Amino acid sequence: MRRRKPTFADQGYSHQVMSDLLSPRLAPVANASRVFGVVLVWGGKIGRTFERDADNEQREVGLRPDEISVELAGPHGRIDPRAVGEAILALDKMVRGVTGDQPASTAISHLAIGSAVASIQTDQRRVDALREGLATIATAAEIPSGWSVDSVAALLDLHRTGKRGGVEAVGLRIAGALSDIDDIVAANAKRSIGSTRTSLGSVRGELYRYNGRQRTAALSQAGTLKIVAVYFSIGLASKVRSALDGEVEIWGEVTRNVYDEIESIVLEGLEVTATPKAQVALDDVVGLFGAEWTDGLDSVEWVRRQRDC
Repeated sequence: MRRRKPTFADQGYSHQVMSDLLSPRLAPVANASRVFGVVLVWGGKIGRTFERDADNEQREVGLRPDEISVELAGPHGRIDPRAVGEAILALDKMVRGVTGDQPASTAISHLAIGSAVASIQTDQRRVDALREGLATIATAAEIPSGWSVDSVAALLDLHRTGKRGGVEAVGLRIAGALSDIDDIVAANAKRSIGSTRTSLGSVRGELYRYNGRQRTAALSQAGTLKIVAVYFSIGLASKVRSALDGEVEIWGEVTRNVYDEIESIVLEGLEVTATPKAQVALDDVVGLFGAEWTDGLDSVEWVRRQRDC
């Protein structure tokens, strides 16, 4: 039986006091509440963080309504630094992939160490969409409302940071609620964007790459040049073969991906819309230029003279 990976409910890691971690060169700013626009925090268990204000007083830091926090649980000094960078980039990608009233704007608003915590600030609509979407994808293999495929793919990127050294659990905290990004969430996310659907449809393009034994061909879709796999029955083999290298319209049962792009088609019918372009043979161009182009010399003599120049 596989050992269950711990979740944040199992963790109780403490953040290291900042003064113990900062180098002597940075020690003079240890009491500042903000350094270069990033909040440095420390505190007790994950989900409760503290910072020192200008008077060196400890105060608890809570998430703002427009903040989303990614939390990597693990023992202090053991978390692979790449996990932190990848987690921040994945969260940023998730936010930017969610529908909003205006282009997404994000900024790091809060960092903590020990276990690793980073918060990103964005608009309230995207925060709400992410919170509701996390609840959806925790129980169903579907793309949440307002999310894009990119948002779901970023969620999978975030889950993969849990495989980095020292990371024992990954979570997203929004408005005080922590969502574990565990194997169940990842499985639902993967199924939601890996699913395909079939329907009747047609596609135009250039037909090529015929394989009579496997009864397959390929079509370069007009306008996109995307390659569409074509499957046909033995009864349509000669018709497909005769249309090779021509512009065609084919119809049948099409399979589309999550981007609504046609991936393949089971052929039911075919119509040639433009015959293949005539191929120019070498014999067709021999003698095209008159002898005056080489001063009356044949090609061998003319090339020899050019080399001697």
